[in-house]
Amino acid sequence: MTAAARNWFLWPAKRAVETQKMAATMSAHAPRLIIRAGADGIHDGKASHGWRGDGMTQATLPERTFGQRLLPNEALAAASLVLALAAIAAIVRGKPHWGDVRPLVWVHLGSIVFATALTPVMLLRAKGTGRHRQLGYVWFAAMLLAAVSSLFFNVRTDGTGNWGVFSGDFSPIHLLSFWVLFQAPLIVLRARAHDRSGHEQAVRGMVIGALLIAGFFTFPFGRMLGTWLFG
Repeated sequence: MTAAARNWFLWPAKRAVETQKMAATMSAHAPRLIIRAGADGIHDGKASHGWRGDGMTQATLPERTFGQRLLPNEALAAASLVLALAAIAAIVRGKPHWGDVRPLVWVHLGSIVFATALTPVMLLRAKGTGRHRQLGYVWFAAMLLAAVSSLFFNVRTDGTGNWGVFSGDFSPIHLLSFWVLFQAPLIVLRARAHDRSGHEQAVRGMVIGALLIAGFFTFPFGRMLGTWLFG
């Protein structure tokens, strides 16, 4: 058998061996796909080699913290949706009293309800995408507006010198407003630094403290939304 004939005869076997070697190499070095959409998200359905310059998708699945296992993002999203729907229902039922509410209170109420309704989308959709960043900035702005407006509920322009919390009209709930003003910029800074873990923990803390817990206590004890919803 000539050398050319022998090479032609052995070519399929050699090709099969080369294909197997290539597959083994790719399997050893290929990054793992992020598939936990609720907690981590999928970046365009593709694997990511470390931190991307245009997002925060990670190449490996991070271990969930105790808090994430106890209260997963899916649970926070569901609670936020229920709270937003309850607030909207209260506002609709309170229509006869809308004229009694000062404009600044409406600004606060509208911004916080909007942020609460947007929270499930932020928690459950894919992370690290351009749309996620855009919605994140909208959520950030709504939270800031809600916090700032809450500081000036009782401001008067009748010459009495009442400037809300800055003239003594302070209550413990305003501590939460100052915390939001401090924490919200940190959320953005951590995202821009691609600190995925710190960013997600800060967002979850904001959702639990400033939206869910604070939002729940707007309904009992004769508060406006509770009176409108149950009265």
